[in-house]
Amino acid sequence: MLSSPDCPGCNSRAWASLGKRIYQADCIPRSKGWRQMALRILFEVWAPGKDEFSAEFVGCRTCGLMIYTPRPTSEEIDAKYRYSVEMGSIAPSKEENIRRTRKRQERLYNLIVPRLSRPVRGARILDFGGGDGRLLKLFVEGQAECDIIDYNMNPVMGVRHIGKTEYDLPEESVYDLIVCSHVVEHLPEPMATLQKLVASLRPDGVIYVEVPVEVVGQLPARHEPVTHINFFTPESLASLMRNSGYRVLESALNNYPHPNGGWKLCAGVFASPGADTSIKDEGLAGLERYRHPSPLFRARIFKLVWRDYVSKIQRVILGRL
Repeated sequence: MLSSPDCPGCNSRAWASLGKRIYQADCIPRSKGWRQMALRILFEVWAPGKDEFSAEFVGCRTCGLMIYTPRPTSEEIDAKYRYSVEMGSIAPSKEENIRRTRKRQERLYNLIVPRLSRPVRGARILDFGGGDGRLLKLFVEGQAECDIIDYNMNPVMGVRHIGKTEYDLPEESVYDLIVCSHVVEHLPEPMATLQKLVASLRPDGVIYVEVPVEVVGQLPARHEPVTHINFFTPESLASLMRNSGYRVLESALNNYPHPNGGWKLCAGVFASPGADTSIKDEGLAGLERYRHPSPLFRARIFKLVWRDYVSKIQRVILGRL
C-alpha cells in the first residue's frame, strides 16, 4: 500500500489531514454480507497478519478530492476482485426489485437523452463498469447500439460485452455516449481510465460520470475502507474530468435511488472531449463546505434525500411488525 500517494484527481501531493478511522479484524465474525467480505479483504489481502488497520483521511488542497492513506495500489485492487470472485462475491449485492431497477433506468435515461447530439435510435453507447448493463434497458428499447465493459461476462439482452477493462476497447470504437455510473470511486487511477475513455468519444459525444457523495458532515467509509477509495464532491469530480482531458458541461449535486433502498446523494458530471483550463479549482475550501455544511446547505441536502429518511422509518416500522 502507498503511504505517500499522488492525488488521483490532479497528481499533486498537497494533502491536509482530516482525521482517522481504525478498523478491527475482530469485527469480521460479527459482520454480515459484503461488509464481512470487505473486512476479510482488508485483513487477509491488503494487510495480512494485522489485527487493526488505521486509515488517515486526507483532502487535496489543490482539487478537493478526499482519499485515505495508506492507499491500495492497482495490484491490490486487482487482488481484491480476484479474492472476492474466488469467495463467490464480486461486489455488494446487485440484486434489486424490478420496480427499483426500472426507476434507476428511467432516471438515467431522462438525465442523458437531452444531452445526446443525435436521436437514441442508432446512437452508439458504452456503459463502463455497469455490471450486466441493466441500466441501459431503455436505450436498448430505443434501438441504440449498446456495449458494456465490465468483469461481468453475462450482459442483459441487447447489450454486447466487449471487454473487462478500458484496455480492451477496440481502437476503432467511437461512441456518442459513455456512461460511467458509480465506478470512479473504486478506481486506484481514475485519471488514467478517463483519459483512455475520452479517446473513444466522438468530438460531439458526451460522457456522464456519477459518484456517491459520502463526505457530508463526516469522514466516509464508516464500516470498511475497501468498497470505495475515492471520495468526491461535485467540484472535485469536475476537476478530475478537466484534468483527464474533458470540457465540463454540467456539474451538479443530485440524488439517486440506491439499489438496496432509499435515496442517496451523488455528484453527476456531463462532459465532452476538449481541454478547459479557464476554471480554477476550489481546493480544500470546496471540500470543507461539505464536511461542515452551513444550515442553508444542510437544508438543500435534506431536500434531496428526505425520501431516504422516510424509507428508513418505513423499514424500522416493518421490522417491528
